[in-house]
Amino acid sequence: MSKSGDPLEHVAPGQSFEYRAPSHNAFCDAARAHLMSMTGQKKHQSDRNPLMNNTSVMVVRNTAGSDLAFGNIVAVSGVQVDPDTNEDSFKFTPMLTVAKPDVVNHGTLKFGVLLEPLASDAYGLCAFTGMVVCKVKVIQSWHRYATVKTDTVGYLESAPTGSAIIEYTDGTEGGAADWGIVNLGCGDTSIHWGKATSNWHKAAGNACYVEVNPCEDKAGTTVDTGSTIKVWLPRNGSREDPNVINNAVIPFAYVDPEQTTPEAVGVGDYLDGTISESIKMLDSGATIPDGWESLTAADKKALVMNDNPPTSGYDYHGGGENNHSLHATHDTHLDHSISETLTHNTHSEPSVNVGSTSITEGDKYVATVGRDGAATISGWDGSHTDHELHLSLSHDAHSAHDEHTQTSNWPPYYKVLLIRRSDNSAV
Repeated sequence: MSKSGDPLEHVAPGQSFEYRAPSHNAFCDAARAHLMSMTGQKKHQSDRNPLMNNTSVMVVRNTAGSDLAFGNIVAVSGVQVDPDTNEDSFKFTPMLTVAKPDVVNHGTLKFGVLLEPLASDAYGLCAFTGMVVCKVKVIQSWHRYATVKTDTVGYLESAPTGSAIIEYTDGTEGGAADWGIVNLGCGDTSIHWGKATSNWHKAAGNACYVEVNPCEDKAGTTVDTGSTIKVWLPRNGSREDPNVINNAVIPFAYVDPEQTTPEAVGVGDYLDGTISESIKMLDSGATIPDGWESLTAADKKALVMNDNPPTSGYDYHGGGENNHSLHATHDTHLDHSISETLTHNTHSEPSVNVGSTSITEGDKYVATVGRDGAATISGWDGSHTDHELHLSLSHDAHSAHDEHTQTSNWPPYYKVLLIRRSDNSAV
């Protein structure tokens, strides 16, 4: 303060002066007024923390139990003054408490990077959004994001997802943590790819899922086998079942990356018919897709559409399969003949019995004419030969012919493969 008592009086170079409270307060008021004028803030100007004009930076208190360095990673553990204790202080000069990251208790989203060294239990500045400098340990070179690791303050780890985007890092895959630039608080809204570690797991409703290892792209390259994501496969109100097999590469979006096993939801077309009910036709030479099986019970059967026939049986050709059974080989036929004979008994030899008789010539002479024995008939051989009536029908012998081949009753048709959805879920 000058001899005149004016706390704002200028001093000349080399001139001694006494720095007292009025001068300091005047300087703070002027600085505060200048900062407020830049943002148009008017209410509570005298109480507003100037740092609140930059909402990406907060004053924090180190409760980690040890000194922390510039660029160290800290997790939000609470507030220094809560609104129930002092509402104005909470609104206009808020401060957070920070500690070592603990994924179980703090999650993976609530963290910041110190902008200055900070002794234990001391206050300092910490960035929670925006571009910051810190060390990054590269796990996979294709990782685009960075996340915290429990009890680790010295660096962030690269990851397939996270709330910080790696803008630059000098580190190499599998090497030690090195300096980089990350963009805090950007969030992860992109679609990711994962390679299934087994077939899908069946459950009721929307509880079906498959576990995947994140990978670089849709081709399934550079798989991160050190990370496992639980990808939900909801039915979304339909009766269809999922169909994801081991090693399939599927797209997903994170829904809760803070779980011990991060959770996501599948965003691809993974529903594929209803197990044991859905049937579809393929060309007869087509390859049966995974999760489907040939409906062998339909082999060589007709397909009845939109009717209520028996579930099985035969058509109107009889009580057997549609094909005719084999005919036996025919042998040569003998000559055919039909013969009838009509006969009657042999005639007995006729006899002529001529007895004696009297011949009278006038009245004077009477003569008797007679003959001993039977009279004979000239030209008769003594009997008739039996009469026969012959009727005859005959044809030539048949030659042998080959065995009949099996024949089908089908009209012209197109051959297809009938398949049915099978249960290929993991046990």
